[in-house]
Amino acid sequence: MKKDFFERIIIIVIILAVIQVFLDEWSRYEHWSALARNSLIIAGILFDIIFSIEFASRFTLAYKRNKVSRYWKYERGWIDFLSSIPLLLLNLPAVYLILSGNPEEGAAASALYNFSIIFKDMKFTRILRFVRLVKIFGKLPKAGSPMAKHHISVVSTTVVCTIIFTLAVFSLLSSARHQKELERTHFFDNLISTVKYLESKSGISYNDVAEKMFGEQNNLLKLTYKNEIIISRITEEKLNKYFAKEDYSSVNNRGFILYFSLVDLNREEAYNNIIFFLIIVFIFLSVIFLYGRHFASTVTDVINTIVAGFRSRQHNKNVKIRDEFNQDEVYKLAKFYNDIYLPAKSRRINKEEHGRQT
Repeated sequence: MKKDFFERIIIIVIILAVIQVFLDEWSRYEHWSALARNSLIIAGILFDIIFSIEFASRFTLAYKRNKVSRYWKYERGWIDFLSSIPLLLLNLPAVYLILSGNPEEGAAASALYNFSIIFKDMKFTRILRFVRLVKIFGKLPKAGSPMAKHHISVVSTTVVCTIIFTLAVFSLLSSARHQKELERTHFFDNLISTVKYLESKSGISYNDVAEKMFGEQNNLLKLTYKNEIIISRITEEKLNKYFAKEDYSSVNNRGFILYFSLVDLNREEAYNNIIFFLIIVFIFLSVIFLYGRHFASTVTDVINTIVAGFRSRQHNKNVKIRDEFNQDEVYKLAKFYNDIYLPAKSRRINKEEHGRQT
């Protein structure tokens, strides 16, 4: 009873965790408030903790029963592991920085910030969270054919995990988002240098030069020179409410401090992750329902009919053999069952009944 209750709770938590993964990306795409996005990140770490406790509990129980190998290989322990402890360790820096405030204060905080930036820019941890979609199938009720459930589980896990790990590897090898941020940083840094150069050569006030140079730069948020605001396109209140650390960066050059937005880069990255998420969901569902139906009609239904014929004296139903699959081993068995076993079974039954009558 306690085990069933525990499993139901875990299923609910998995579903909530999958929803959290989607909302985390959607919040970045729609640019929700920093508080809302940080709350989703903290919710994610809470799920990481719950799944880590679940994995530790299952692993400990398997160890006590001397069934670690079975749990790891056949009961999807490796899925439980990948969706728990590694994600917890990779996401702790981001949560620490949210709770601690300024990421630039202190060497430890700075190191954690740099660590989180690396994995944030490469999307590794965000993509790895998609593994939780695979956890759902392993927790579904075990109704129906055990063989069908096992084979569909293997196929869905193999396909989905291959896609996820391929995306994760490419995210580690690719630095497109980070490169775009560097290019934007260099661009604004060069513009500031140009402003100072034109001011020295033309004698025009740096305010006038800066306003002309930066007037059409949509990503510019604020430009100051020695604490004097030259250009401001966002209030402090809005900046604090809607801009987390990942949403903007700054350039400090010759007394100028320029803040520029990275929201468009985050939105592009979130859009790609949402597409990946939906692709994985649809592939996962198609394997379960489409392949599951195909497997049931071409394998389990055939075998169930044959088994029923072996077990029941009254069951004499022929297996319907589909011409397009007649070379499959299961249908070769079905042909033997139809052509050899059932006639022999009928002859035996008739002989037994005839013997009783005489």
